Amino acid sequence: MTQRTFEHVKVHFDYDDLLSEDTDEGRKYVTEDNKKYPSITTVLSILSRDAIAAWRKRVGDEEANRVSRMATTRGSAVHQIIEDYIDNKEDYSKGYFPHILENFLQIKPILDKKIGKI
Repeated sequence: MTQRTFEHVKVHFDYDDLLSEDTDEGRKYVTEDNKKYPSITTVLSILSRDAIAAWRKRVGDEEANRVSRMATTRGSAVHQIIEDYIDNKEDYSKGYFPHILENFLQIKPILDKKIGKI
């Protein structure tokens, strides 16, 4: 499997990161004038909450939990292999199950084509 080498550069922005607060309603970002805005993850979770509840009701809690665990495990592994790849780790693909490597290989051409400096 060929490996591209990514160039990592430090970037300085002329602003500071926003402060964030984790609440029962999700993460909120706080501006300098103390306005609070929900994170995109929080917004998406609110939008999909009803659909997920309907799916869980349809398939049952046991099956929903099983599918959720599998999806979370797979998503975390694919995320990690992508991170290792763009961090230029030589052994980025070692130790992963074939289905994880297959998922990565579907994404790799996009990374190679679309990612410039990191």
